[in-house]
Amino acid sequence: MLVMLTAGLSSLRAADADADDKAIRDLAKRYYAAYAAGDLDNFMALWSEKAPDYEAAKKFMAGLYSEAGPMAVKSLTVLWVRRDGDAASVRVFVEIAVADHKVDQQRLFRLSVVLDLSREARHWKVVRYGPPDRWLIARLADAESKEERGRLLDGDSDLIGRGLVLRALEMDREQTRQGRFMEAARLQDLASSWRGDWTTRTYSPGAISTGG
Repeated sequence: MLVMLTAGLSSLRAADADADDKAIRDLAKRYYAAYAAGDLDNFMALWSEKAPDYEAAKKFMAGLYSEAGPMAVKSLTVLWVRRDGDAASVRVFVEIAVADHKVDQQRLFRLSVVLDLSREARHWKVVRYGPPDRWLIARLADAESKEERGRLLDGDSDLIGRGLVLRALEMDREQTRQGRFMEAARLQDLASSWRGDWTTRTYSPGAISTGG
């Protein structure tokens, strides 16, 4: 009886995890569908109103919609989903075509973005977005073990290279300017530990964007 109960609970947990992963993937797709549709209200409805960047994101998107031509999502790939209780992150690569009326043609933008999410009233909401290299570096700096850092790097191995070192040093300078010297020291140590192995390897920072 106990074995059957344990097996049943494990099945329920697995089903819940699958449902969460599907909901998060669906949110990423709806996020960029709303982004391309130019509907500010629908786009911001996917954000948590508690998000620190809520007003900044709303202002940015309002400005974008006032200047950009019609947009269309050409492709979207969810690279990974990571969950931790009521928090989650999803990395997305998306191609968006934007009409440029000045030259009567479309321009294609390739965005690589991590969306940080929180669960609110059983629904996932966006609380932050940004380029995956910054996301990775912040979590590597907070990692408590070599094994945890290894798992993080394995999940984003395409980012490893000279560009990641330069980004870590950039973040180090930002933290120093803000007077957050402990955080700056961790970032500097991280960048220093990579220099010997990674400075000859490169990835394309042009594929990284903070846009939407």
